[in-house]
Amino acid sequence: MSKNSGHEKAPSVAALEASGNVNQLRKNVEMNDSTTAANVIQLQPQGYGGPVAVVDGERVNLDLENNREFIELLFAEDAPSIDSLIALRNKLWDAGLSPSMVLFANMVEWSVLVGIKLRDEHNAYDSISDYLGAQVLGGPSQPDLLVGGLIPVEVKIGAFNASALRQLQRYMAKYKSDTGIAVGRELLVQLPPSVRFIKIAFSDESRQYEVLASEEGGVK
Repeated sequence: MSKNSGHEKAPSVAALEASGNVNQLRKNVEMNDSTTAANVIQLQPQGYGGPVAVVDGERVNLDLENNREFIELLFAEDAPSIDSLIALRNKLWDAGLSPSMVLFANMVEWSVLVGIKLRDEHNAYDSISDYLGAQVLGGPSQPDLLVGGLIPVEVKIGAFNASALRQLQRYMAKYKSDTGIAVGRELLVQLPPSVRFIKIAFSDESRQYEVLASEEGGVK
């Protein structure tokens, strides 16, 4: 899979839209059965913003008969999942079509990059905030969230261990709070009665973190 090297960094689809160039791209891949792409383009992931159109480097002829449904995904609001891309590829193969494997590979890479970003700890904060009614902080020397301006919340997307507990207790002392909330995928330390544990996990189906259970074992 070729990367941008020795060339000006290609713009994201959002940047193309802002510049109006995406309208030309849409025109070049006009959706009708008798038209092939007027330009020969390559689509690559650019950071986490999605694929970009590249007119130099490796060139891939994206004829619409074989690639229409993949191209349409580029204009969807969210990046497709890997499972949906594989299912679409297999569907096209079953229909006797030959989608571009370079396009498919780049879109899989895009999906992987987005998936990595979605699993970032900071992307768990909104779900936890909704569940607790907490304020998101997460700055230097701050707890990740704060409930009622008083109760600190420390989040670990993996295991909540002894080191994480000590960090939470420092925040409890700072805010003079008798209560703290520990959040993680699993608990590896004995918590004092003053600390509540909330279990979270990333859902591949919803592509976001979800609260699974509280210390009382109640499933949400």
